[in-house]
Amino acid sequence: MYIHESLLKLVKPRGKATLFVASATDIPLADNSVDFLISTEVMEHITNVNSAIKEMYRVAKPGAKLLLSIPNNFCFKYSRKGHHPEHVNSWSYKQFINAMSPYFRVIEGKMNGWWLPWFPNIRYSYQIGWSNFDEHYNTNFLFVLDT
Repeated sequence: MYIHESLLKLVKPRGKATLFVASATDIPLADNSVDFLISTEVMEHITNVNSAIKEMYRVAKPGAKLLLSIPNNFCFKYSRKGHHPEHVNSWSYKQFINAMSPYFRVIEGKMNGWWLPWFPNIRYSYQIGWSNFDEHYNTNFLFVLDT
């Protein structure tokens, strides 16, 4: 749940959306107050990730939805490029489902992202939205969960 402050100026919420900058491990909202949460490519950076999962659950209303994505740190891309230095957490697809299961139920999950190794030595990577049956060739895991 991190939105860089400079981006807040670019976003114009419609309806009842509230955006703010906060720590994922200390969300300044009341218990059971959020209908929909989004976390994209964040969980792998959080040192105390269990606290962040508990915080998301705490602020989520019963039946709230969580849209979440994480990188597959065990995929082919990282076997070629090396470990991402800013990732402090790594999960397989099933390991992540198990990590979330005490608090959230997976409605839908998908392994996605085919790495394009055209420029393997640059910091940023390019991938296309294809899925492969072999987890090793998918760069990201996408989930829709509920409480």
